[in-house]
Amino acid sequence: MELSVRVMELYQAGQVEEAQRLQAIVARADWQAIKGGFVAVKSALQTYRGYGALPRRPCVVPSEEQATAWKDSFAEAMALEKQLEKQA
Repeated sequence: MELSVRVMELYQAGQVEEAQRLQAIVARADWQAIKGGFVAVKSALQTYRGYGALPRRPCVVPSEEQATAWKDSFAEAMALEKQLEKQA
């Protein structure tokens, strides 16, 4: 959430290039969420926030390999999110 807010703050302050750079990071993470659906989001929440757990049946539990791939795909956005949370 902090990252999305920061994008808007930068844009409103006229720092369009930096806002676009951060928006590209948000977009990459968003694309992973779209491709993987709520199972990818739950997996990322579990990895980065400690909640989310496994999806209920009939959804398929992601393999360890898939969970790792999702973790890696969200890493850039989550690192920035944590950095911004510390500044808040």
